[in-house]
Amino acid sequence: QLASQGKLALAAFDLGLCGSVNLSVDGFDTHCDHDVDQASAIDELFTGISAIMDSAEARGLQDRVVMIVGSEFARTPNYNSGNGKDHWPYNSMFVVGAGVPSRSIGATTDMQNIMRVKPNTLDPVEDEDTTAVRLTPGHVHASLRKLAGIDTHPLALARPLGVPDLGLLD
Repeated sequence: QLASQGKLALAAFDLGLCGSVNLSVDGFDTHCDHDVDQASAIDELFTGISAIMDSAEARGLQDRVVMIVGSEFARTPNYNSGNGKDHWPYNSMFVVGAGVPSRSIGATTDMQNIMRVKPNTLDPVEDEDTTAVRLTPGHVHASLRKLAGIDTHPLALARPLGVPDLGLLD
């Protein structure tokens, strides 16, 4: 399903009909039988991402495609009575594609609580460190604007994100 969505999106992008799209994969809302359902959803997600990136390369678009993968929430660290996991407020996302370095930023505690990062090094630190920042989607979007070369565009300047670019994608 994701691979098909991606191929259609790439065709539209290649024809100049769009500059961005929103694709989706179901199966991650695992309130019961978490382990089986998550494994299947993760397999579909990564198979789809691989197929999309392969299709981008086949079309000669690999230097122009960036994929941002995320969700509106995560799963609890512990199982519920149905061997599932419920909604958890902390989440992760990843970015792959043209110009994106291969690295991991941020961390969670052993109970999956989010940790802050040092602005200059991006090293995770305990939450009590007041010099550190909690990463938000705004930080990711600030870095995406810079990667796309639109961070100084008048429209971007007219709609500030309220957070600094921490160089997440440098």
